[in-house]
This record gives sequence, C-alpha cells and structure tokens, in this order.
Amino acid sequence: MNDPADVRFFRALKQICSQSGDVDQSCREAIDRAVETGHSRDLLSARQSMDALDAALKDRLLQQAHLIMATDISAIWDALPMAADPSKRRPN
Repeated sequence: MNDPADVRFFRALKQICSQSGDVDQSCREAIDRAVETGHSRDLLSARQSMDALDAALKDRLLQQAHLIMATDISAIWDALPMAADPSKRRPN
C-alpha cells in the first residue's frame, strides 16, 4: 500500500517541474509516471531521477514541494480520524 504522502509529494513535484525549464525531460517523465501509476517501482525511479539532479536545483524543487504540501489544508483534514468515515463531512 502506498503512503498518501508519497502521492501528494509527487503531485507537488509534477506541478513544480512543469513550471521549471531546468528539469530534464527524463526526470519529468519519471515523476509523471509515478503520479499516474503510484507503483512502488515508479516511485523509486522518480526518486532516483530526482537524486541525479544538480544539488542546488534538487534542493530548490524539494523546498517548493514541501511548501505546497505544508500548506495543503486537504492533507490535514484527510489525516483526521473522522476522514476515515465516509458518512461524515468535513467541518468546513
């Protein structure tokens, strides 16, 4: 079973990489594949593609991805105990 944080992380990276001309096509494709399939093999491939990037670029992308994740209120709501019960609605 995949961790929902992995899915959110790679969705954030995909969003960031689509706005950056600095990320090579093979890395973008690996991230796209990870988002599409969620398969552990594809998640690993995307992580390895990120690891191969220039350190400064990688740090910048990770910082932006973590900012997106940290400000994603839906991720917070989904982690609450009531989120597991589909009959309950979010209080907002």
